[in-house]
Amino acid sequence: MASVAAIAAPATAQDGITLEWFGAGGMWRPGDWVGARFTVRCDVDESTPAQLVWEVRDGQGDIAEHERRIVVDPGSMTRAWMYAQLPPASQARMLDDAVMVVRVYEERGGARVRELAAARISPRSAEQPNLGVEVEHDLIGVLGQARMGLDALATPYGGTPYIPSMNSITAIGRGLRPADMPDRWEGLASFGTLIWTEGSPAALSGDAARAIQEWVLRGGNLVIVLPETGDPWGVVTASDHPLRALMPDWRADRLDAVPVKDLMPIISKSAQLANPSATTPLVVFRETKSARTAWDPLVLMPVKRARSTGLPEPREGSLDGATLAVQRTWGHGQVTVLGLDVDALHRRALQPGGLPQADIFWNRILARRADALTTTEYDALRDAKPGRLLEGTSASTDLGRGELVSSIIGMRGQAALGILGAFGLFLTYWLVAGPAGFAFLKWKGWERHAWVAFAVTALVFGAGAWTIGGLTRSTQTRVQHLTVLDAVRRPADQERREEPVYQRASVWFSAFLPGYGRTPVSIAGDAPVRNWISTWSPPPMGSIDRFPDSARYSVPLDAPATLNLPARATSTELSASWLGVVDARWGSLPAADDARPLVQDVIPGASPRVRLSGVLSHALPATLRDVRLLYVSPLRAPLPRFATRALPLVEPSAAIPNLGKFAIIPEWPAGTPIELASVLFPGGPDDLRSELGSIADGIAKRYADPFIEDRFGVRMTGMIAADRDRLFIDMLGLYQMLQPPQYVRSAPPGTSSPGANLGVGNAAESVRASRVLGRGIDLSPWLTRPCLIVWGYLDAAECPVPITIDGDRPPSSGLVVVRCVFPLPTDARFAAPEAR
Repeated sequence: MASVAAIAAPATAQDGITLEWFGAGGMWRPGDWVGARFTVRCDVDESTPAQLVWEVRDGQGDIAEHERRIVVDPGSMTRAWMYAQLPPASQARMLDDAVMVVRVYEERGGARVRELAAARISPRSAEQPNLGVEVEHDLIGVLGQARMGLDALATPYGGTPYIPSMNSITAIGRGLRPADMPDRWEGLASFGTLIWTEGSPAALSGDAARAIQEWVLRGGNLVIVLPETGDPWGVVTASDHPLRALMPDWRADRLDAVPVKDLMPIISKSAQLANPSATTPLVVFRETKSARTAWDPLVLMPVKRARSTGLPEPREGSLDGATLAVQRTWGHGQVTVLGLDVDALHRRALQPGGLPQADIFWNRILARRADALTTTEYDALRDAKPGRLLEGTSASTDLGRGELVSSIIGMRGQAALGILGAFGLFLTYWLVAGPAGFAFLKWKGWERHAWVAFAVTALVFGAGAWTIGGLTRSTQTRVQHLTVLDAVRRPADQERREEPVYQRASVWFSAFLPGYGRTPVSIAGDAPVRNWISTWSPPPMGSIDRFPDSARYSVPLDAPATLNLPARATSTELSASWLGVVDARWGSLPAADDARPLVQDVIPGASPRVRLSGVLSHALPATLRDVRLLYVSPLRAPLPRFATRALPLVEPSAAIPNLGKFAIIPEWPAGTPIELASVLFPGGPDDLRSELGSIADGIAKRYADPFIEDRFGVRMTGMIAADRDRLFIDMLGLYQMLQPPQYVRSAPPGTSSPGANLGVGNAAESVRASRVLGRGIDLSPWLTRPCLIVWGYLDAAECPVPITIDGDRPPSSGLVVVRCVFPLPTDARFAAPEAR
């Protein structure tokens, strides 16, 4: 209980429970896990063990009692974080005044003895201000108050609920502080990215530091901005702090008075600068031979390149090609360290809208591809003659919402047969007891025996219904699931000893719980991490089939992987987040052949070429179907620029950060080798400049064109058809790299307009995709660094995650999405943008 703090209470403090924070930094989203920090003061005579219990109604109508053991002392306040999963809601404001109860019980021998205090709370009642984020919106947390040019990701345009160039709005949650960070990773689960601009990591508690590390391990993106002065992270001069394990061991040199104009090609789409002589401090990184951890250059200064070889030709004594930011993977997430204080730079207002600009600078760091314009720039496109802003789209998709999952895990087939059988039995009874029976009696002349016949018929059909119901009622526990299983596969000689290596699974499942009473449901695992399991209801509104009898169940803070659920001889829907190692008896994930490993060749030239070779095979329990191969090369797309001075027309628009290849294999049987060169590079090494077969082309044709062409017949709804569930899962897995909406209209033929050919003809060529779930399965960050992603589907497969019910592992069947990432080397020679 190291993170449960006892603090001296002021003399005027009253006994009771106070909600201090609702959400980390006051940010929360309906349906997500949320952290809440409470202060407790009780009238006790001595140090008293107690339970802090937060009662939250789940989406199925039951009450989850989230428990944490604390100690209350006389005259002192105890401060503690609690964690719960909020029920779904279509709008965040629907939960602003949702009443929840918090209680403190004295504890003896693990049992509650008496209630010491109680309080009714709601998000609105928190001492610190908070804001609910809409279910369709993404969320970035900022430690500090820095703006850093990120407002372009968060500001809807012109009174509309969207940003013209983006699929979604991203809320920016500022004001987080190291001392107020949650002490369990669930409290950070709503954030896709944390950007640290203020405060020393030394202010973190040990539990809060471990929570951040596990959040990154599970897929979080931690971005650390080094300040202009001081070295709180110990990057320039090594020093110890709770996050030291995540720091680079490259050499870091602090430079003073670097001209901002030299940075403009990597921080702005235009060269406009309010003060051409402005300078800024900078930290640059250099890899040393003694470096033991695996970091890669991420943001680099431009450099001239030789025309014949494409290799960099830095000027002597210059910053050409210097590394301003480095990044490493940590499990399934990333850690980035920026040597440019973008907060201080933005505050200087050196350009309208501020520097850096969100797309040219932040897209690679945040794993995005959409253009990011200011309101003034959108206005310029709208007011151009002819108007160039394309407002709205004719096609949109919500990626199935909660119905996507419910349609896969729902145990509806047997229920439908039961209802159909009951209806057939009732219809037969009605016919026999009614018109058919009476007609038979009349034919025999036995009308006077009608009441006797009716009674006998009722008894016979009643007994038959009872017997058939007893015989058909299931007494076997079973599971129907959707599992997204991810693995990062490195060669044995490249494994990182300092980095935990686990497979990651996001699981949604229905569990049939026969009988009545309490039934423990668990996800097993030996990894020293906090796996969790929770009830699940389809967002955004939650389940409309709530149980009529509300029950309670406990969720201890220290046992999040087990729920002691009320069973009602029916199924309940749950979700789980799991890290661990899949049992080899289930199957072996795709892996490179030891004799023919993955080899990436980069061939210098006027237009550098690449080639990936090697052999993959798998020993999964069945044929892998609808297999996608995404090869992300070390060759980077050109940085965006304004094509003209007259209008803010971005070129290239919405480019995927790295060039690459996209291929599909309909079926991949177990034990069958795949030769990558023949699938991805049948014509030999490629400069990847052709649109055909590229990642961008594959994403557009598979995940945008079907909605633009209305191939499914219904564009706007989330109703799931059999041919769309995998398409939606694919799109959730690449969400930030999906084709953004087209927002620029090309100029009509014969008109004179700057960049007349840029854009599309009309709204019929654009689609906008929104999401309300599945943020944790987005692999977009891997499309910013060299790797091979192998992705496929196993039908009617056993769940690879060890789910146990009442101590036993029940039979399971469902859809397993297998995704393996094979990291490849970053070729630093081609990482820096070319100076123009």
